[in-house]
Amino acid sequence: MPVRWHEPIDTRRLPLASLIAAAVAVGVNIGLREAGRRWLKVPVDEPLLSLVPIGAVTVGAVVLAMLGMGVLSRTQARPFTVFRTFAGVVLLVSCAGPLLAKTGWFASMGATNTYTMALMLLMHLTTAAVIVIFLTTLPRGYDRRRF
Repeated sequence: MPVRWHEPIDTRRLPLASLIAAAVAVGVNIGLREAGRRWLKVPVDEPLLSLVPIGAVTVGAVVLAMLGMGVLSRTQARPFTVFRTFAGVVLLVSCAGPLLAKTGWFASMGATNTYTMALMLLMHLTTAAVIVIFLTTLPRGYDRRRF
């Protein structure tokens, strides 16, 4: 198989891939939240781990990733490779939120415990993985073979 210098993408598949990624990521995050409450004894009244913030942040991340993939598909020859790199950088930056919550830098709430911070970091990691998996596999375009 010859090596291509570009990665074809079918941008018409981006909304479907994003919808599936959002549903899977929200489901995984809610499952992680319930597992954390059951086995790690994460407090039930933690405001950062209620359903509304989890759903809103996850869906918002998927929408921003879809828009970013759409821009990359029009400006880059290798949008999937660049998207994976950007996703890694965004994951590292997004880990600042749980770390700041652990130190108590959010004025409206006190410091969280270590288990809550670990659970939020795990949620960030799984959300990034789900977004990258779905947005780099489903919208991939294929050139028709010529025999």
